[in-house]
Amino acid sequence: MFRDWRSGAWPIGGRPRRLGIHCRPMTSKSRISFELGGRQPGRAGRQGPSLMHRPIRLGFAAVAAMVVVGPALGLHTLAAAGPCPSHVIEPALPNTGTSTYDWPVQTFYAADTLILSVTVWRRAGAEHTYDGGAVLRLLNTYASGVPDIDSVLFTSPALVVHGSSTEPVPLVFEFNPPLRLPHPGEYAFQCRPAGLYVDLLAWSWDLPPYGGGYWGGVLWTTGRCCYPLCSYPHDDLIFRIEFVQGWTLGQASLERADAQPCRVDISWMSGSGVTSATILRRTASTNWDSVGTVLADGAGRLAFVDTTVVPGMRYAYSLRVNDCSSYGENCVDVPGGLGLAPVSATPVAGQLRLTWSAAVGRTFTATVWRRDTGGWHVVGSAAPDGSGQVVFDDAHVRGGDDYDYRLGVNLCDREVYLGQLSGVRMPCGADLPALAVQRRPCALLLRWSTPDSSRHSVNLYRRAAGSDAWSLLGSVTSDSLGHSVYEDQPLLPNGRYTYRLGATTTYCNEAFSDQLSIAVPGPQVTGGTARAYLDHVSVSWSVGGPKDAVLKVYRTPGDTGWQPMAQVEPDDFGQVRYEDTDLSSTAPHPGYGYRLGITQCGQEAFYGTVWTDLPYALALRGVRPNPTDGDLTLQFSLPDAAPAKVEVMDLAGRRVLARDVGELGAGEHAVNLTAERRLPSGVYVIRLTRAGQARTTRAVIVRQRPGYPPYR
Repeated sequence: MFRDWRSGAWPIGGRPRRLGIHCRPMTSKSRISFELGGRQPGRAGRQGPSLMHRPIRLGFAAVAAMVVVGPALGLHTLAAAGPCPSHVIEPALPNTGTSTYDWPVQTFYAADTLILSVTVWRRAGAEHTYDGGAVLRLLNTYASGVPDIDSVLFTSPALVVHGSSTEPVPLVFEFNPPLRLPHPGEYAFQCRPAGLYVDLLAWSWDLPPYGGGYWGGVLWTTGRCCYPLCSYPHDDLIFRIEFVQGWTLGQASLERADAQPCRVDISWMSGSGVTSATILRRTASTNWDSVGTVLADGAGRLAFVDTTVVPGMRYAYSLRVNDCSSYGENCVDVPGGLGLAPVSATPVAGQLRLTWSAAVGRTFTATVWRRDTGGWHVVGSAAPDGSGQVVFDDAHVRGGDDYDYRLGVNLCDREVYLGQLSGVRMPCGADLPALAVQRRPCALLLRWSTPDSSRHSVNLYRRAAGSDAWSLLGSVTSDSLGHSVYEDQPLLPNGRYTYRLGATTTYCNEAFSDQLSIAVPGPQVTGGTARAYLDHVSVSWSVGGPKDAVLKVYRTPGDTGWQPMAQVEPDDFGQVRYEDTDLSSTAPHPGYGYRLGITQCGQEAFYGTVWTDLPYALALRGVRPNPTDGDLTLQFSLPDAAPAKVEVMDLAGRRVLARDVGELGAGEHAVNLTAERRLPSGVYVIRLTRAGQARTTRAVIVRQRPGYPPYR
């Protein structure tokens, strides 16, 4: 499943997996280890359906990894975790930009021995077994950097192992004496599978869409794009190769390393074959760099004086000889330092507070340098206090920008730069303190503190619940201890408000703090009920909260506004009761709404709205239409199904019609009284009686004369 270097063709189909080569440090032997099988990085092995359950041999084309061997001889790849690490080559190497088939190639500075580790990610389930092998080849390269597969410098023996799970199985090659690179330059290491036997088919040219795809088994891929090994060599470190220093031409050993406040004297004694060398130096925060060249004297001594050192710093020195060999690093501590070290960079109310620590008792004045997009600039000066703290406030910074800071100190008759703070960002908003709140009746007491004792002014904003608009309450200045207090009143009881702080720096739009949302304490009204009777409505609430509030009951019939009915007081148990006997509405089946108005701190708020329908009363609505020339239809209401009677009488008092209507029950009713008997024209009195109560109305009947239109 690998790309053919000559044709440039890739197989198509299938989700890729990663094949990686990782290096490990070596000693006198070169160990080249390969791992076959294992899980895909970050994913559990998945089992697909088996296409065939007999062993199938899969052939693969070759894959090459580029290596550059140069005069640096491994010094450009030493780890920088500290000034004196073990002799391990740093694996996170930069991309050089060399290209092969328009893809970037990882290039490395190497010594003469190496370690390669190949991982093949296998999708077969744990119950499937396989036999896998690999061969390592060392190739020359063309001038363009492309591997020359016809120029093989070395071929390792094939090694085959048996695997029975999804865990990696190592293939280990040992070379004794160590494998050595014959000359400086570019090389390619080619990892070619020697044959892979599995009990699941991993690839089939008969599957759509382009003859590719797979269901399970083993697949050697890079984990990029949608093609197997579609982007090797690539800058995502598909292959990672580490090199260690295994042998040198000539020998050298450290003779002495003496340090004074402004200089380091260091010398080596060399063996035969060493005539000159380049001195390399680095610190814990810098890479290796050449600081000079020395010649061996008649005794083979290589002596070097470094006058560019800074007191208080630790340096590591290494010797690079002319035959592309190097000798390990030696650490030197330069005395006389100020003990100056960066501590923190903290945003404080629109400015950056920079802090360094120095040795207690040392007195000096340092120049503060700041680097932005325009380079390094002097922004002020600072000196240590009695505790050794060096503090500088930079108010001329732009929110959202990154800055570097350093201190310039006159040491060894020159200005040296110490205590660099890198990547300091001035945020817009994060420098403002958090708000704290204390709730009071009709008010909120807001507090905040700046992290120092300086006076700062910030703006306080408020937003009411349900609103998107912020209101500026004012600018608040802290006291001499950096504390600020603001009481916001009067506020609506039980109202919810959101607060934030704002500050404006010289170069930044106004920045805001985190928001704080809080409710104002107020009355708690629960359990509102309203029960209607024939002659009154009983309303009650349960009220908790302040005792000095004024409570009023409000009522609405539903089609008009709220009207105050009475002022009430809660009993000892917080219960508020009100009896409404003013039920003057004559509308059919009227409904009423009630609510409790509570006035506190001069502001009234309303709570506990309840509604009730009044029961139907005994009512006679009359005849519709009246006068009428036809049927006599009476409209009335009954409160219940108790016996009730409708009687129709003429003006002489004679009863001309009677009908029992109690069986109609509670509610509004309309009854045609003349459905069975037609009454002549005249004026009639209609009476509705129930339980000793009576309601009366009049009706006029006008019959149509022949030749005249009906009466309307």
